[in-house]
Amino acid sequence: MSDAGFLPEALSGVLILLGLGLSALMAGLLNFISDSSSTGIDELVGKVGISMTELNPEGQIRLKGEIWQAACTGKDPTAVPVGRPVKVIAYLGLLLIVEPAARGEGE
Repeated sequence: MSDAGFLPEALSGVLILLGLGLSALMAGLLNFISDSSSTGIDELVGKVGISMTELNPEGQIRLKGEIWQAACTGKDPTAVPVGRPVKVIAYLGLLLIVEPAARGEGE
C-alpha cells in the first residue's frame, strides 16, 4: 500500500468522526432548545401562596418569597381574608389569577 492512499483514508475517518460528533452536539442542542419545561411566571400556575392583603377581588399574595398582585376569581364571591392560602390558576401579564386553595393544599 502506498502512502498516497493512507492520507485520504485517514482524512475520511476524521471527517466521519467529526460529522458524527457535530450531529450529536446538534441533537443535544435542539433537545435543550425545544425542552418545554416551564420558566418564569409559567411555573407559578398551580402553586399555592398566602394572601397578604384582603383579595376583594384584587390584592397581594406572597408566593415563593415574593409579593405579587393577584385577583381572586373563586366560586365564592366573598373576599379572601389575609393569611388564607390561594392557588394560582392563571395570569394576565404580571397579575396572578387565584382562587381559594382547597383545605390542606399547600400546607
